[in-house]
Amino acid sequence: MLMQVDFPLYHQPVFRPPAEADSLIVQVTHGCSRNTCRFCGMYKGVKYETLDREYIEYWLDRLPRVIFGGARRVFLADGNAMCVGFPWLREILTLLNKKFRGLRRVTIYATPADILNYQAEELAELKSLKLWMAYIGLETGCNELLKKTGKQGSAEDFGQALAMLRQAGIRSSVTAILGLGGKEFTNRHSEDTADAVNKGRPDYFSLLTLIRGGNEEFIASIKQLTVREVFLELRRIVERIETRTIFRTNHASNILQLEGTLPDDRLRILFEIDTILRSSEEFLDREPGFFGESGY
Repeated sequence: MLMQVDFPLYHQPVFRPPAEADSLIVQVTHGCSRNTCRFCGMYKGVKYETLDREYIEYWLDRLPRVIFGGARRVFLADGNAMCVGFPWLREILTLLNKKFRGLRRVTIYATPADILNYQAEELAELKSLKLWMAYIGLETGCNELLKKTGKQGSAEDFGQALAMLRQAGIRSSVTAILGLGGKEFTNRHSEDTADAVNKGRPDYFSLLTLIRGGNEEFIASIKQLTVREVFLELRRIVERIETRTIFRTNHASNILQLEGTLPDDRLRILFEIDTILRSSEEFLDREPGFFGESGY
């Protein structure tokens, strides 16, 4: 039975990473401060705003009391909440540590540009306040494709940002998108993405799949991959990753759920991919979008 509260729980829509299913979501911003990515339909039509501390404290004070002391994991929403800057984020983390006696970890969405706006000592202080991990969308390691998609920044920015997080002891969970460049970019996308991951050395690396969902204009601008071509792109990326990282394809957009540690589990993961590549021609020659719609 759901407990009733006398105020709106969240400004809709709300998104969170698959790994944060058991975390308390605390919304500190609404929307995405950039919102320029042509492939992403998550916050289209949503005006970005930073929620003030007074509202967040009011919200926390009116949560059912059973949560206080019991919430060990918190995810700070929305799209790239780390853009709010050091003073404000420090204040919110301090508040969370005060409110939740059993708090163990706080996670957040971030872009490389957001992270690069912090000083090394600021990140270290945020780590001391239990900022445990940042979720970062690399999307692709190919700079030309990044520009085509409207994604701001570069693969070099990504590498610098992950180095700063690593120095501060903050973990990184990175995503890229299969099929993002269509047929034109598939080889460069897979090779450059694996190269960026090897240089960036994320703790976690996950792959999503480009499917329809508020991004139809972008999809119409590329020659979309078939299921077979998506798996071949996936295979090339897995083959090339040499850095040690926990690998997953656990997003709703993915056809096949894979997990393991690279490069240790490479042969097993490649075997699972090759098994799919022996499926029926009808299945392999379809577009991945027929499985449903999803944001990123």
